Amino acid sequence: MTNGYAYILTCFDPANFHALVQKFDQEIGKGRYFFPAEPGGVKSLLGSDAGRNYILSKIETARRVHPFGRILLINHSQCGAYRMAGMEFSNPEEEEKFHRQEMQKAAEVLRRHFPDVAVEIHYFRKDLQQMAW
Repeated sequence: MTNGYAYILTCFDPANFHALVQKFDQEIGKGRYFFPAEPGGVKSLLGSDAGRNYILSKIETARRVHPFGRILLINHSQCGAYRMAGMEFSNPEEEEKFHRQEMQKAAEVLRRHFPDVAVEIHYFRKDLQQMAW
């Protein structure tokens, strides 16, 4: 892990912010991570070429400023970006499974672009304000 810094790609849903920052401060350390939340987070990376290029350029810029050794992908339950795209789930387990599959796809994209950086996948249950770390 380079310099102990991390880059976090997650949604900008304000209902998640406080719990996530507390977890990041605890697990990574205050001031040791980039947290430029994006609408839909991982969804933006997997969307259009323009969206993917935008996210990748932000990550690359952050990496030049403070080299980091890990990227955390965090999707969350009840995401408005996915809901606006027509995604509906019959239960929380189905929703989590879907999001984990999305994050696996995104992890593959990131590993191709940043082969020397570890990519982690985490899921945040918005209704419980709890993250599977």
